[in-house]
Amino acid sequence: MPVNSLISSRASTSLKPRRSAVVATSLALLLASACNQNAEPVKPKGPSAQEIEQRLLRISEAALAARPAPDATVQPWTRLAAVLPDAIGKLTASAPATGHTDTIGTQISKASRSYVVDKQTATIEVMDVARAPSVMLAFLLQQSAAKDPSAATEDGSKVTATNVGVLPALTRYAPTAREGHVTVAVANRFIVELRLSPTPNIEEAARIAGALPLEAIAALASPTVKTGEPPTATPAAVPAPAQAIPDLNQDAP
Repeated sequence: MPVNSLISSRASTSLKPRRSAVVATSLALLLASACNQNAEPVKPKGPSAQEIEQRLLRISEAALAARPAPDATVQPWTRLAAVLPDAIGKLTASAPATGHTDTIGTQISKASRSYVVDKQTATIEVMDVARAPSVMLAFLLQQSAAKDPSAATEDGSKVTATNVGVLPALTRYAPTAREGHVTVAVANRFIVELRLSPTPNIEEAARIAGALPLEAIAALASPTVKTGEPPTATPAAVPAPAQAIPDLNQDAP
């Protein structure tokens, strides 16, 4: 056999496996492509970044619309302490109220008082955030996020958005510590927080929160009440709750 024919025959023989591999690979790619075309496209979980941005924008606009007047004056902590009662139901104050008023930078006034009955303790804290709208915005964001039925903290605490009377509120119950928290927004400028421990459920803390002097606290926001002046004998009606905040889990329009 001529040398050229021998070389050509060997080359042809050596190329056959390579051609078979190429053909097999091509068929596999075609099959994979066909499967991908028939398969349903993978949809991303949860809202898109644009939807989240739109919802946060609406929340921010609502919070800004609900904030107190720019010339609102923060009440001194002693004025806030004056509305904290000596007793709430069976709970009695264990000591006078304490607090402080920040006048530099972000102005926040805060007063708190502790209560006790048997082995159960409670703490009530009132903050005037008239000059710190970001604090109220943070509360509104937390309340909106808590509308998700699966909302819970890292320690397993159940967080729920609710109302105390007509006022927006946020409850959190820690089953391990048997501790209940109820936070209420009053007159768009006061944050009232109740911590109760131990308690078998959040309902007990919510009932106590409903008995707090929320009307007297709301009266401090009245323009007729000057800084340091006691509220009127008949407290003003509780102002309308903060503007409705859209649910973070609600689809954007």
